[in-house]
Amino acid sequence: MKHGTRLVAGLSAFGLAAAFLTGCGSKDPDQALCDDATAVLEKAGASNTQELDQKLANDPAKLAEVGKGLREAADKNKDSEHAAPVDLAGRMLEVAAKASGDPGQMDPETMQELTKLNQEASSPEIDKSAKELTEKCPAFVSSK
Repeated sequence: MKHGTRLVAGLSAFGLAAAFLTGCGSKDPDQALCDDATAVLEKAGASNTQELDQKLANDPAKLAEVGKGLREAADKNKDSEHAAPVDLAGRMLEVAAKASGDPGQMDPETMQELTKLNQEASSPEIDKSAKELTEKCPAFVSSK
């Protein structure tokens, strides 16, 4: 083997090792958010948000757990353009868990919090980002 060939092979091996040690480059923040949020849903036994609604509608503890997981995924991937709607979805699930049961028995504070979150969800920025997220991430199913 010639000296030049050894040098190139050595540099290639070094580059491969460096790439491996640094995680083979950064993952797209939107994809990382999708992967983390999908893992939260799958841990709860659902493959997407629509299935989550069907499976956990009557399980407030599980709803709160999924809500917390989504908020954590959004916080971990705050560089994603879609972190805000995922965080909002998590907060909404946590409030929904508190509000589960007879709607007439909901305390005023929880009702006010739910109203505030619904208003936030209807903002043009959140709405646009949420729609884009449903196109990029199969775990999020549009309700519209």
